Amino acid sequence: MNFRIELAEIPIEIFCSYDFTFRRCKGFFTDKTPSFSVSVCHDDINAEKKANNSEAAEEYLEFLAIFRKICEKIIEYDVVLLHSSCIEFEGKAYAFVAPSGTGKSTHSKLWQEKFGSLVSIINDDKPLIKITENGATVYGTPWNGKFSEGFNRNAPLSAFIKICRSEENSFEKLSETEALSVIGSQTFRPQSREKIIRWAELTVRLSKLIPMGKMNCNTSPEAAEVCHRGTEKISEERNI
Repeated sequence: MNFRIELAEIPIEIFCSYDFTFRRCKGFFTDKTPSFSVSVCHDDINAEKKANNSEAAEEYLEFLAIFRKICEKIIEYDVVLLHSSCIEFEGKAYAFVAPSGTGKSTHSKLWQEKFGSLVSIINDDKPLIKITENGATVYGTPWNGKFSEGFNRNAPLSAFIKICRSEENSFEKLSETEALSVIGSQTFRPQSREKIIRWAELTVRLSKLIPMGKMNCNTSPEAAEVCHRGTEKISEERNI
């Protein structure tokens, strides 16, 4: 089957064998003329199985393989996949980044607990970041992690926040060099030499455009308040 979705304002045609991908992509359908198309074969599915060391069903592995191909192609449009939990608060997006299992999703939940309906989840695992000369925008995708929280919404990116576990809550600003290291480790890295160069250019631009802080946090609602104050401060400093 084939259908069209729109990700980061880019229409894409998808060809798939299983209806799992079709069902997961509802909410992102479009009638616009596609900028490119994506399909996968059994070799791609087997490669995904090996990459994830997974015994998951083929329909789910196809779903993952399709997104991998999208991420390889979409970098040509100045868009990168950032492994993160992204929320929107008062019209601004905040991207919480850290290795899997550190507590990105938990911290997003703390913002919802602290600020209530003012906070919306954009994507809890695999949002896309579109980079322009003036800033960056976070876009939701149907690929959204174990909690299946991902929505077709977007917001301008205000800050990156590296999440670290701690008994006490504290926030500190990271330098552009430190930010580049974190962003580089948490963005999808393409395979071809030409696209790796483009990926490197985009990650450098992101580290210069968007401030990054480090949030040492526990699981109390106070952590969200401390983090919010810290991100407001580093965003104001970047705009001076």
